[in-house]
Amino acid sequence: MESVPGDIIDAAKVLMAHFFHCRGASAEDGVTDEIMRGVDRLTARYRRFAM
Repeated sequence: MESVPGDIIDAAKVLMAHFFHCRGASAEDGVTDEIMRGVDRLTARYRRFAM
């Protein structure tokens, strides 16, 4: 884990927390825009292009 940047670990934690708290939701509910924006901000510097 030492070679994984802290913000990537933080992004993974955000997603895991979301899935844990929403584990009863259906697959169609997906991930909220707020969660995706947060993960996007945490991981943007590691992508060569933004979607």
